[in-house]
Amino acid sequence: MGNDHALIITAYNDNQQFSTNDADHDHWSEENCASVAEGGWWYNRCGVSNLNGNFNKTDVKGIWWWFDVDDQGDSSPRLLRFSEMKIYKRCAAHEKWTVFQRRKYGNVDFFRGWDDYVNGFGNRDGDFWLGLEALHELTKGDDMSLEINMMSKDKKDHLSAKYSNFRIAPGSDNYRLYVSGFSGNTFDVLAYNNNQQFSTRDANHDPHPSLNCASVAEAGWWYGVACTFSNLNGNFNKTGDKGIWWWMDIGDDGAVHHDLCCSEMKVYRRT
Repeated sequence: MGNDHALIITAYNDNQQFSTNDADHDHWSEENCASVAEGGWWYNRCGVSNLNGNFNKTDVKGIWWWFDVDDQGDSSPRLLRFSEMKIYKRCAAHEKWTVFQRRKYGNVDFFRGWDDYVNGFGNRDGDFWLGLEALHELTKGDDMSLEINMMSKDKKDHLSAKYSNFRIAPGSDNYRLYVSGFSGNTFDVLAYNNNQQFSTRDANHDPHPSLNCASVAEAGWWYGVACTFSNLNGNFNKTGDKGIWWWMDIGDDGAVHHDLCCSEMKVYRRT
């Protein structure tokens, strides 16, 4: 036919268990379908598709999909040269964010070394850091935005900082921070950390002339020449410079930092 249409044959495999040549869970009593088809699949009484079949064969043991419907309504298998299976997630807008940092419960120590910050630590259901390498992979397309949500220590103030552009450089550049396009109800303090490399207590990449800012602040962060105006990976049980804080208020004495009880950092792909 001029216009081929793949049949919706996955309905035949729906609700079936997976079978392999050494684990037969199909519904055919006479044979192991996986052995017959030389594949692993959700076989029923064998199947009408075999995308995990033998690449070098052209019969039922090959890669095929029940495909064509002719003018009389008959169908037949079509051998395939390649296949690719993809999944996608349907989600509400608020679920499209990937959280990479959370401070809420205080049960995870964030005063850690370089390897931990590169690889990640904690529990995704609680306090955690996703990892600098994963964060680089997430943001290297140069189309990611950042949102930071925070709560003051007394839980009276809810703060938000959003950045339309957010990217983390590779490990060869010590995961340098690139951030711009601020909006929110607090100060744009990450502008100070922009273009800074990440530092930890055992890997000092900050430009401060004499201090290791990560050791002083008991955290890992993108510290600048005067250390920082934020410290979201600080010590959960401390206040002041070693605690969790964000420079945000203008009072009679100018800008001061507020201690925080909680923070969450997350990224979102704009396109």
